[in-house]
Amino acid sequence: MANIKISALPAATTPLTGAELVPIVQSSLTKQTTTSAILEVPIASLTASSAVATNASKKLVSVTNTGTGNNVLAISPTLVTPALGTPTSGVATNLTGLPLTTGVTGTLPIANGGTGTTSTTFVNLTTNVTGTLPVANGGTGLATLTANNVILGNGTSAPTFVAPSTNGNVLTSNGTTWQSTTPSSTVAIANNLAGGSNGTIPYQSASGTTQMLAVGTAGQVLQTNGVGAPTWVTVAVAASGAQGFVTQFTGGNTPPTMQSSGFGLI
Repeated sequence: MANIKISALPAATTPLTGAELVPIVQSSLTKQTTTSAILEVPIASLTASSAVATNASKKLVSVTNTGTGNNVLAISPTLVTPALGTPTSGVATNLTGLPLTTGVTGTLPIANGGTGTTSTTFVNLTTNVTGTLPVANGGTGLATLTANNVILGNGTSAPTFVAPSTNGNVLTSNGTTWQSTTPSSTVAIANNLAGGSNGTIPYQSASGTTQMLAVGTAGQVLQTNGVGAPTWVTVAVAASGAQGFVTQFTGGNTPPTMQSSGFGLI
């Protein structure tokens, strides 16, 4: 094979098996080695667990790896428990399992299933509620209320109403419900007054206070003192046929006396 150019050699069968012999110069001596041995020659810039890539000059360079497992290619890679850090952009349309307590920032709007607010006042009864609020949810179950009617509770059903009816009516109870009725024209009769007994006379000692005056003795008369409670007094009566005497009341608690009048029989 002396003086034969490499270009004149026949082409090798590919792919190579790694057992093919090639000449190399090692320690100033020409030696042979296999193609597989050449591929196993370490690159000086590589470190343990690093990858090989090409730089801008298309030279092999060492690239530091992170994590373990397979290389990640551009289309449809599957990552197992990666720590992505804080990406500068991305579309999370198909993500699942996002925890709302730790994985969401800001205020979730109503359109996305949130409340649109950071306060605990979630419902605006003017704008967020439609239809009629039932009794079970704190409403009346009615869309309108008749003016000037009295509302009566009706358990879990819609309330009922008492209309004013005739002028002068009063709201009364029949023991079961309330109704608008005409007041009775009969004056109520008070009987069996507290503190009373046979023969006692009731009187008002103050506004809203009723007292009882005990029965006097035979022949006494009831006398007012102008103020305060009435009293019983004994009347002095002149002897039958006595002339010129009249009965004089001096007021207070003093019994009446007989005075000469200078006139005839009483």
